[in-house]
Amino acid sequence: MKIFNFDTLAEVEAANKASGNHWFDRETKEFFGTRLETDLLVGGFFVSSEQPPSGPRLYSVRRVKNEKGHIATIGEFCGWKSKREASAAIRAMRVVEKEECPDCPWKNNDCTGLKDAYEKANL
Repeated sequence: MKIFNFDTLAEVEAANKASGNHWFDRETKEFFGTRLETDLLVGGFFVSSEQPPSGPRLYSVRRVKNEKGHIATIGEFCGWKSKREASAAIRAMRVVEKEECPDCPWKNNDCTGLKDAYEKANL
């Protein structure tokens, strides 16, 4: 499923750079200790992980925000202890969107219920 005409994170990265943003820059990723943990998932989601100089690696749920490849953090930055938890949260969010949000609110990045969805799904 294409999200804003993107099939892969590589395409999102190219659009992000072309629009003058720096989310995917090597220097930015090095500063935050960022790794891209998944490719682009259904609904425009992906998982990244970040590791500060003195702390554990934690995981964030991200979403493509628009056709320029802008990235939104869904839920809390570094809000998940594992890639598995972050991926489960995405699955839960997709279920909630399908059941409760047929108008696809991700287009407006109105995904504030991610942790609630995760807990509701008891994952």
